[in-house]
Amino acid sequence: MGLSSLRLALWSSLIVQGLCKIPCTESAFSKYLSSSGHRNASVLLTSHIAEGETFHVPAGEIAYPQSPTDLPELCVVQINVTSSPESAYSFGLFLPVDWNDRFLCAAHATT
Repeated sequence: MGLSSLRLALWSSLIVQGLCKIPCTESAFSKYLSSSGHRNASVLLTSHIAEGETFHVPAGEIAYPQSPTDLPELCVVQINVTSSPESAYSFGLFLPVDWNDRFLCAAHATT
């Protein structure tokens, strides 16, 4: 499953289930990925961001080098997908508690 497909599948299924039903924890998202058949995907990061706070982008992140500020309440999730024995990629999702029909995503490839 390609990056766009997995991202879309994860995002749309979370919207259908209701974002608030999945706690913003690594174990909750890991369980979700495993139960939905994404066994080659692992959770790298989860972080709850309160309304008005800033998500501090990790140093050296070239895909999204600026830290977004004054955010709505949301859950940040970063997922790594092993696409072959020699390749993997990761992507991040900002999952708002009160969704406004928009989302922010950052992704980059790794080997």
